[in-house]
Amino acid sequence: MSQKLANDDTIIPLTETTEEYSSLTLNNLPFDILFTICTYLDLRSLVRLSSTCRYLYDKCLHPLQFQTLNLQPYWYGITNYSIDNFFSLKCTQIKYLSLAWTKSIHLKSFTQLLNTQKLIQLNLACCQYINRAYIDVISKQCQQLEIINLENCFSLISDDFIALKNLKNLKSINFYRTKIDHRTLIPLIKNNYLHLEYVNLGACQQLSETDYIVKLLFSKCLQLKALDLWRAHGLSQNGFLSIIGERVNVDEEKQNPHDGITDELLNNLTTTVCCLENLKELDFGWCDLPPNFIQKFVKNCGKSLMKLFLTACRRITNDDMIAIGEYCPQLKQLDILGSRIINEESIHLVLKKCTNLEFLDLSFCDKIESKTIDMWNKMYKQCKSIKRSYSPRDQIDDIYTEFA
Repeated sequence: MSQKLANDDTIIPLTETTEEYSSLTLNNLPFDILFTICTYLDLRSLVRLSSTCRYLYDKCLHPLQFQTLNLQPYWYGITNYSIDNFFSLKCTQIKYLSLAWTKSIHLKSFTQLLNTQKLIQLNLACCQYINRAYIDVISKQCQQLEIINLENCFSLISDDFIALKNLKNLKSINFYRTKIDHRTLIPLIKNNYLHLEYVNLGACQQLSETDYIVKLLFSKCLQLKALDLWRAHGLSQNGFLSIIGERVNVDEEKQNPHDGITDELLNNLTTTVCCLENLKELDFGWCDLPPNFIQKFVKNCGKSLMKLFLTACRRITNDDMIAIGEYCPQLKQLDILGSRIINEESIHLVLKKCTNLEFLDLSFCDKIESKTIDMWNKMYKQCKSIKRSYSPRDQIDDIYTEFA
């Protein structure tokens, strides 16, 4: 029987169990256990471990290890050579792929990497080499795609997005700060409205017919969970009113042709009332909301709302805040930056009613004093952050005193 020395230098026998465990090495581990261990490694560590021996090479670089491939942290080192000679060969089971921030990947290498029928999510944010040819590849080779992110792809022009209408399973589309227009966006929405859950159209400056696009989203996309309209271009008060079923001047709108809009939808604008039971996140930042719009909107859609951004919406009132407190019980994040007419009483009501609120941005809200915010921080511990990036100055009656 083998023996070993204990701390007190006495000799004790080793049990059979100890001998059995001492024979366990990485090479003896079952595949599923070793595979799970490898999933905790980042890409660089995984490649380094694979270079230690042939057995670990096969396990670390197994195609199943690359079902999720995030190359964004390595954007500066991703080359066409690395894609052709490593990623395209090893990553044949990719479901989730991020090439965000990568530079100048050739079309041939891009095509090889996407040569899979299993891709579900594709992130191409800030990839300035993307053009129509790349979009065509996506539409042909990624028929199962559910999530696509093209934010900040400035090199794409409006017509480059046309091929995306061939994708019929999209749940999430992010076109933030792109040049997409209504001619390419409307067919895409129509082909995917049954599935769409997340839509980002923020800062799309070439987007026209925005009123009709918003009406289409609210009337057809009943599974919608998040909508970002930050600085939405061309979104008028008529567009907002139609969302909540308010009467608009339909005859005036019919005088102008609207490409891609069905007559049925156009005729039902006055009766359309949004009732999106799954809506959790909404960004109306820097939009010109009509008076009392928020009150009527949250009454219809506020029950499940968790994030609401009303940044620099100058028309929101204390009555809107009271309605938010009344109809948004699940609210976790509220941004009313720049709302200079909101008073302390209405915000206090929101904090009292919205017991799940974790973040509240009151920056540039001139009628709310810093000492009141300090008091709220002590009273409402569940709200982890009441942000105040600007403290209003005391009102000065004599304007010349400020420059004395």
